Formats: sequence, structure tokens, C-alpha cells
Amino acid sequence: MTQALFKTGLLLAVCFLSCQKNGKKPAGSQMPSHTVVLGGFLSCDTTEFVFLKSSIWNNSSDTMNIVSMACSWNDAYLSDNTAIQKEKNICYINVPVLISVPPQQSTDKYLRVLVDKKINDWSSIKFRLGYNLVLRDTSKELFSQVNQIGDMKNVIWSDTIRLADFWKL
Repeated sequence: MTQALFKTGLLLAVCFLSCQKNGKKPAGSQMPSHTVVLGGFLSCDTTEFVFLKSSIWNNSSDTMNIVSMACSWNDAYLSDNTAIQKEKNICYINVPVLISVPPQQSTDKYLRVLVDKKINDWSSIKFRLGYNLVLRDTSKELFSQVNQIGDMKNVIWSDTIRLADFWKL
């Protein structure tokens, strides 16, 4: 078990160090934006995983404060393709956190998503990854904003991700 975890960790490190370089900051708008790059894939028994790097960009001239959770931060993500499912975190302690993103910079998260095993041709899969952006409202208590994370009312979408692009590397 320990050896399998070590190998998985090593694979993750290699995958993200060799991520594609297309996760650059989008130009133009002052609105926050979302970019995603493929990092790798892993097959474990009956489950197929794809590793992604998600970047939320602050394109404004002010610091952006994002409401998130210490453990279940991935609840703010969703896919527009039912063949791609986010992995659930097992949380023993979960508290609200505030992520401050300076102007013209990003905050990155690394996700592991599950791919439906019924799909025979992975290279045909394409999807967009959405992030429900909840910005800090200083007139409200931080805990009261946590419920907005799962509401999916302010989703910013990535460009389309094609798994076929991964095999071009």
C-alpha cells in the first residue's frame, strides 16, 4: 500500500512538472478567468484518473478574495461532460478559508477527476471545467458565504479540454 502511494505521488510530481504550457493568463478582460491544463493520467484497478491544474486568474487591478474551504475546496468545480466526475475529498476537519489573489496573478489547484470506464476511446473526450467563484463580501459573515460554494450561480468556465491533446505530447 505504501509503495503504491509513493508511486502515485511520484507520478503526480512528474505529471505536473511536465504540464503543457498552455495555461497562460488570458488577455483582455478585467473579469476573473479560469484556465486548465492536463497533467497526466493514471489507471488504478477499475478507475481511470486524469490530473488537471486549474488556475483562477485575477485580471483586475485590485486584490481578489475568494471564499473556499480548507478540505472540500473541490466542491466548487464541475464538468460540462457527465463522463468526467470530480473526486470527492474525505474531510475530517473542514473550515472556510479566504484565498487572496493579487492583481494580475492566479491561484492554482490540482485536481484528480474520474473518467467513465465505459468510454472506449478516451481521445474523443472533451469537456470544460467550471469553477463557482464566490468572492468575499465584507458586509457578510464568512461562514454565511460558504453555502454559496455549491450553488453554482457564478461559474467561470475553462476553454474546452480535449484528452486527445494529452496524447500529442
